[in-house]
Amino acid sequence: MNNRFIILSKEQQTDELLSNEEAIWKIDEQGPETEGSAHDGELFILWLFTQTRRSDTLGRLSRLIKEEILEKKHFPEKPTKYQIMLHLMSHNLNPEGRSAFASAWDEFEILKLRFIKGEIDDI
Repeated sequence: MNNRFIILSKEQQTDELLSNEEAIWKIDEQGPETEGSAHDGELFILWLFTQTRRSDTLGRLSRLIKEEILEKKHFPEKPTKYQIMLHLMSHNLNPEGRSAFASAWDEFEILKLRFIKGEIDDI
């Protein structure tokens, strides 16, 4: 099985690989981080821990981050979205992995909004 991170765009049905610049831009497109950013980062990490059994790119990303946090104990203490991406990039996360992170964060945000609206009971 190929362990590369590939994101298949649902709209275009093409592979989307992000460069460092594109990954930073994707993270920053929602504006500057706020006081709640660290809380969102912590929730994102907790949510990722529940995704380790997935067989897609998000599952591989969650296993990588879980290893970074639990085994290597080398991760920002109160991570924001930006800090998580910078950490992964500083450890040579490839373009496919950066795309996986961006997609994972988008999925997390959608679930978080659905939870806030009362559409789902758990994230």
